[in-house]
Amino acid sequence: MTKKKGEHRILFGDASWTDMEIQVTATLEKGKGYGIFYRITGAKKLNGYLFQYDPGGSPDSFLVRKVVDGQVLEFDDDEFTEGKAGFRKWDNSYVSFTNAVVLEVEGP
Repeated sequence: MTKKKGEHRILFGDASWTDMEIQVTATLEKGKGYGIFYRITGAKKLNGYLFQYDPGGSPDSFLVRKVVDGQVLEFDDDEFTEGKAGFRKWDNSYVSFTNAVVLEVEGP
């Protein structure tokens, strides 16, 4: 799915996913970064969370952000408790996602 110029997304899984572990090897060949969505709901206007690698940060940054109606905001909450997973890239980045595995986390 493509959102805006330079941004590409793909979502997978089930909107009822709750405690899942996403294992993936991500390699940024060029560009300004990539992200891994989790607990995402919605189609055009996404809501959930994004784990993001932003090499433009100071220093290179790994961030967790809250996504509300498609806008990516910094977050510190537990509002979204279930949703799909997915990947994101922007600004004509070239990134490969390989060895992707999604595991259900067992409760205590």
